Amino acid sequence: MSRRAQGVETFERLRNWERGQTASEKLSAQFLIYNKYININPSHPRGGPDGGKDIICYKGRKKMIVACFFPKSKRPFSEIKNKFINDSQGISKNNGDGFIFITNQELTISQRSKLKKEIDNKYEIKIYHLENLRDFLDAPIGYGVRLEYLNIDMTKEEQISYLETKNTEIRELHTHIRKLLEEKIQNANGNISEVVTPEYTQDNLNLAFGYGRQYHKCSYCNYGFYVSNPAYYNSVITSGDKFVRCPKCGNLDKIF
Repeated sequence: MSRRAQGVETFERLRNWERGQTASEKLSAQFLIYNKYININPSHPRGGPDGGKDIICYKGRKKMIVACFFPKSKRPFSEIKNKFINDSQGISKNNGDGFIFITNQELTISQRSKLKKEIDNKYEIKIYHLENLRDFLDAPIGYGVRLEYLNIDMTKEEQISYLETKNTEIRELHTHIRKLLEEKIQNANGNISEVVTPEYTQDNLNLAFGYGRQYHKCSYCNYGFYVSNPAYYNSVITSGDKFVRCPKCGNLDKIF
C-alpha cells in the first residue's frame, strides 16, 4: 500500500492514535523541544500518579504545566472541553504560571478560544492541536520522531529536503564561526594577525616550494593554495595566532 501524500498519512495516524499514553507524552516532549521550551520534565510517562500534570517545562522563567490528550479516535468537543478543564486544575496544584494542552484532536479557532476562556486569564495558555503536531512531524526536523511514533518513512522528496536543511544549517554555522573569528582578530590589539594569502596560480607555482611558504587546504571547501609566512619575511615577528583566509570561500583557518 502506497503512502498517502500531502500530510494525509500523518494526519490519519495521529488522529487514530494507537500507541497509548506513554508514547503520547514522549512525542509531546519532542514537540515541546521543537517549540523551544526548556527543562522538560515528564512526570510518569510509564504510568503512575502524576499530581495533576503530565509534563512540566519552562518558557523563560514561566513554569508551564502540560497535559497530553491522545484518544484513539475523533472525540466530540464536549469531551475535549471536559478533559481540558479537568487537566487545567494542575496549574494551581503545581504552582504553575501557565498551561499547555497538547492533543491529537482537531480544534477550530473558535473552539480554542472557548477553551481558553475556561481558565483565569492571569495564566498563559497554549493549545497545540492535531494540525500543529502534523506540521512538526512533516517538517525535516520531525522526520525521525515521525518514524519512531507513527512508523512513516521519508519519501525521496523528503530525503532531499532533509539533506538541504542540514546543508543550510552547516552553512549558517560556518558563517557564524567565521564572523566570531573575524571579531576575535579585530579585537586582538595586535596579538592576532591575519596572514595575507596569495591564491594558487601558475605564476606562483615556481615559488611554491621556496622558503617561507606552506601549502594549505581550506577546512571548509577543501580548496588548496599556498601561504606566505610573514614571520619569515618580516624582521618584526608578531606574537599570537595567525589565520589564513581562503581566497575561494573566505573561510578562516588557524595556521603557522
